[in-house]
Amino acid sequence: MSGDQIGEPTKSRRRIIFCRKRIRARDVPAKIAEGVPSVILGVLLNALDAASTGLLVFPSAQEGPAFANLQVEAMSLYIMSTITSQLAMTLGGSLFPGALGSMLIEILPFLRGIASDIQGVLGEESPKLLPTVLAAYSLTSILVGVCFLGLGLFRLGWLVGYLPHTVLTGVIGAIGISLFELSLQLTLPPTASEMISKEHMPLLIASVLPAAFLVISLRLKSLAKLTGGFTEHAMYVPAFVFTVAGIFWVVVAAQGKANAEGMEDLASQGWLFSLTASSSPATGSASWNYWRLFDFSMVQWSALNAATQNIVLLVVIGVVNLPVFIPAMAMMLDEPQYSMNWELIGHGISNLLAGATGSLPNLVVLANSRLFTFAGGGRPEALAVTGFTCVLFFTSKHLLPYVPTILASILVLFLGLDLITEALWTSAHELLWSEWAIVLGTVLACTFIGFLPGFAMGLVIALALMIKMLS
Repeated sequence: MSGDQIGEPTKSRRRIIFCRKRIRARDVPAKIAEGVPSVILGVLLNALDAASTGLLVFPSAQEGPAFANLQVEAMSLYIMSTITSQLAMTLGGSLFPGALGSMLIEILPFLRGIASDIQGVLGEESPKLLPTVLAAYSLTSILVGVCFLGLGLFRLGWLVGYLPHTVLTGVIGAIGISLFELSLQLTLPPTASEMISKEHMPLLIASVLPAAFLVISLRLKSLAKLTGGFTEHAMYVPAFVFTVAGIFWVVVAAQGKANAEGMEDLASQGWLFSLTASSSPATGSASWNYWRLFDFSMVQWSALNAATQNIVLLVVIGVVNLPVFIPAMAMMLDEPQYSMNWELIGHGISNLLAGATGSLPNLVVLANSRLFTFAGGGRPEALAVTGFTCVLFFTSKHLLPYVPTILASILVLFLGLDLITEALWTSAHELLWSEWAIVLGTVLACTFIGFLPGFAMGLVIALALMIKMLS
């Protein structure tokens, strides 16, 4: 049942959602203290996501010199998308009080595909490349926003439910494989022979093993019992990540490299990020100011035709993710009276805001919202998280040099492995063999022949099996 089949929230229900009992002045310190853990958690999640997936917004330097040295701008785009999403969700765009939103991570392969398609038309050295890519990124936010808003205003949220869940699961699994590959590019050369070389093997092991452990530890019930439920606690993932960072800096200090010269050496070996001036024309603006990369007089709109396939796929993935996430979130957070159309309108507004600020498509984040809510987070705490995230927007350049590259790689690897596990392993225990065959076929097709033909092939397989079952 969708949220709209269950019923729209009544006025009294909305009053419960949007208003809290008046708090007496003497209770304010206690309320603030209660909210501190959830605020810390929300800010940590945003910071860790920005320092990992945010760095993959543009293609790697090996794919084109125009995209080199844009780490801070990439993080700024990601953080601004998170801010616009969070504001829209918290100020009424979502009926879930603890909803946290950010850039939709599943669209990363398509964003990079758009950039590569445009580069194929304009060339690596064209001064029109970056302005055109940024304009295309903003356009995707607007298109996703228009789709969400249209579906919500015309109360058509139920339409998306007709897409086969097995095909969507397969696409998500293929996205997981793509994210796994992209995460390795944060620390390692793009070719497999160099990646497994003696020189780069420590980086590979330090990235893959912790990510694999994190995925397994979150699923092992025996480990949860052994640790007194800590692996199921909201702070487990942030604590794990900061433990890895702590071990890294202890080892660095023990080797006597915790100084400027040592850090430069670590950056040259790929263990730390090396921040240099952007390759875009210098304007004297701060590095977080990604708006300086926009120049609409330089945008080559005709080049967007080459990126049509990736733009369409990005919009489709963005639109179909929400009807998948929202019912699951309602079940996890015990909010049976959610409204799919309400969430669609809220997400339409948040994505139009993202487009207006020149940033990226966004969506409510199921995992982050779940952790935040279980930690006691609500609308006031979410507003506080948004405020601190704004501070992060202006200070990311100063924080990034101290973030080990393996930390960023681990988080994206974790997400990729988690999506793959959900698509292929978890679904194998929940679906019939014929349904799981659709998932596997879609994963393989999307991985080896491309997302659009793979998605189409998955639909064909699903339709063929349905016809066979009905005949």
